[in-house]
Amino acid sequence: KVFKPGFHKTRAGMSKGAAIGEVGIVTRDIRPYDKGAVRFQKPLLGDDVWESIADEEIKVGERVKVLDVEGNIFKVGRV
Repeated sequence: KVFKPGFHKTRAGMSKGAAIGEVGIVTRDIRPYDKGAVRFQKPLLGDDVWESIADEEIKVGERVKVLDVEGNIFKVGRV
């Protein structure tokens, strides 16, 4: 065997539906019509930090939940 089973823990290639509902922490302020950043405990779709948008202002350190995936940007809302 070249790779150990379970060695790669990313979720690369999973459908966007599996990311919806995941909870993360805001690492860069999110403002309406401006992108911020969210860090997740485990990688989602191959990365653990994602650019995100929201309908309301969300400050650094707040917990958010993924509502939708729009291209390569997550739409999030407060938990």
